[in-house]
Amino acid sequence: GSRCGEPLRIALDTDEGRFGGHCRLDGGRDSSFPVLEPWDGRPHSVSLYLPARTGLVLARESLMQGGIRLHCTPAFLAHHALATPRDVTVELQCFDEEDGKPYVRNIRFNVQTGVATLPRHLLGANFNLACSDGSGSLRCAISTDGLFKVHFPGDYTLLPPGLLEPGTPP
Repeated sequence: GSRCGEPLRIALDTDEGRFGGHCRLDGGRDSSFPVLEPWDGRPHSVSLYLPARTGLVLARESLMQGGIRLHCTPAFLAHHALATPRDVTVELQCFDEEDGKPYVRNIRFNVQTGVATLPRHLLGANFNLACSDGSGSLRCAISTDGLFKVHFPGDYTLLPPGLLEPGTPP
């Protein structure tokens, strides 16, 4: 049973290729689980397939819409001696949906807005920030592998020295 009265969507699936899984819930993030009848003393329920030795995190569908937007602040640029958001490239770590093999997709920041919009179908992302001239990486200050990590759609702000904060810049 569930107390949530709106459709649910997979926010995290440990069977995805990026976690070393077998990708058995093919397309699971693309569709939602409808609200069903009351169950076990709760006003709603959901029915889903859960492969053995895997875990799912479900979230309200309304929270999972809108994609991921990264905001590059003047303070972040100044800390790294960069002039404009165009001097930074997002190196998005992607996984092929068929075989789970990794690849990198480069995304640029909009010069006027300072925003990089990741593909709308993404509900989470791991990425590196690189100087567009190839002079080096701008590592996440709190991640052991230097990658920035986002687990849910929404707005995120880059702050010096290499932090990612939920929300839009103040």
